[in-house]
Amino acid sequence: MPRVKQKAIILAVLFIAPALDSINGITYSSHYNRWMMLHTIGGFQEENFNLTVILRTLSGYLLQEGNVIAQVRLFYNNTYFRDYWTDNGRIKIENLKAGKDYNLTVYWKNVLVNKTTFRAINVTNEVSIDVICNVSKLQIESLNYRGDMPIGGVKIYVYHNESGNLYEILT
Repeated sequence: MPRVKQKAIILAVLFIAPALDSINGITYSSHYNRWMMLHTIGGFQEENFNLTVILRTLSGYLLQEGNVIAQVRLFYNNTYFRDYWTDNGRIKIENLKAGKDYNLTVYWKNVLVNKTTFRAINVTNEVSIDVICNVSKLQIESLNYRGDMPIGGVKIYVYHNESGNLYEILT
């Protein structure tokens, strides 16, 4: 394929992809501190709906590795409603009311990594949302080696051949 056509196809995908969230009606994507409307074009109003929350890292991986449980806290009309916990990156919240405002906050290793406010209008009874958390894949992978790694930092160890000592480099 000639290089010019390849660039045109990539640009088309970049411009079309963001528009797909608003017309899909099934999966929505939420970044940090975002207000969103969940709706289906030409859809019908359900009184209650079930929401599947899929927690993802900044690069799109599921927030499930490292044996760390993520906490999702749900607020209704700015009042605490319920906590949910997951170690596999997915949470199912049932019987939410359409047309009402909900605040969703996600904590990972006791640090706030996402905050989203949403309202559902004209949705089917099953809706899912991808919540992009402020966590990198590197932070999760390094937890598989060291369970006490602080968020935002990477522990690096250097082995000194002559003395046989292991030194930690602070980052």
